[in-house]
Amino acid sequence: MYFSTMPNIYYDFIDKNGNPYLKVLKDITSNVRIIKDTLDNVTVYDYYDILDNETMEIISTKVYGTPNYHWMLMLLNDIYDYRSDMPMSFDQLDQWILQKYDATYSYISSDWNYVSTNTSHGIVTTATITIPNHTVPVGATIVIENAVAPFNPPNGQYIVTATTIDTISFVTPVPIGGQPSGTLKIFVTVNQTTIHHWVDPKTGFIVNQTYPGAVSVTNYDYEVSVNESKRRIKLVSKQVLDAIAKQYTTLFS
Repeated sequence: MYFSTMPNIYYDFIDKNGNPYLKVLKDITSNVRIIKDTLDNVTVYDYYDILDNETMEIISTKVYGTPNYHWMLMLLNDIYDYRSDMPMSFDQLDQWILQKYDATYSYISSDWNYVSTNTSHGIVTTATITIPNHTVPVGATIVIENAVAPFNPPNGQYIVTATTIDTISFVTPVPIGGQPSGTLKIFVTVNQTTIHHWVDPKTGFIVNQTYPGAVSVTNYDYEVSVNESKRRIKLVSKQVLDAIAKQYTTLFS
């Protein structure tokens, strides 16, 4: 409806054979910028939480009785891409998380050491393996192969408990004595339960894993929070949008 009043421009395209041709398009840049500036000056809002599988056209129809205001709602909320700026449904989000985080990496290392400490539950042995620039996160699952007891961590599956840029650490189930030697094969699996970052529960700020009271946030929890942050949008009254639409039509008709 409103786009029909926008001026035309010629735009250069190249066809599949490499030949240039012109196509007539609507020039929305200056017109939309004026509407965006007007919407940015609105100071009174209501709020709406987008439901699964709702589009801006559906929301515009539910709130204003017409789908024609969907594009002004998008401008009001800085929504420019339906795929990245709108919340996914729970099913879509689960599939996205699985595709993004289900990965396995392999390393070989011959440099590691052990530290054993006495606790109320007995001796706890932490193995630290050097892997330069590994990018393995805390909480990742690692599998050790090719180990030879008693001087290596036992073959098996572990959870990474601490990291630096060049090392990963994990707790072994049995004490290890002697001087470590040989080469370990290491497979690291990163999934949705892997820790994404740590936060201070009092402030919500991201902190180092050693920060007192730091709480871990998994990949899954992180992606859910990002998705939910896109769910609440601002609304303005229909009278405001009607007035902007009328002003727009007057300026560009």
